Amino acid sequence: MTVKIKGNGLGFKKIFEVKGSVNNQDRADEMLIKLLELSVDNDKDVEQLSEKEQLKFSIENLKKERLFKKDAFLFLQQTLKLTDKQVEEAGENVDFSELGEFLSYVIGRIKGRTEEQIELDKQETEKDPKKE
Repeated sequence: MTVKIKGNGLGFKKIFEVKGSVNNQDRADEMLIKLLELSVDNDKDVEQLSEKEQLKFSIENLKKERLFKKDAFLFLQQTLKLTDKQVEEAGENVDFSELGEFLSYVIGRIKGRTEEQIELDKQETEKDPKKE
């Protein structure tokens, strides 16, 4: 199975063709786990922490975000067969939130979700932000 992935989420006017191979699905699963872990870490209630603990938490969170960003672009490079120059361009074209949205889109497509299903999910999330 080959899926078409619109590159406009990274600022590219290109459609990428990606095989839904076992390896690509495994990389997608691994990336999804990292995305969810980062989301859980960001939901932590830091108000209950002391000032020093909040600072430590912020530093650790920044380190995790930087590592996640590197892993995310490596995943996209391997999956979409991007060149180093395209990865650099993509990093200049998107912010952290847009990167997360595009990753969710790519993972969904690799895992067999249609464009329509992904769009419906996005609309549902926009209606009810608690679903995120």
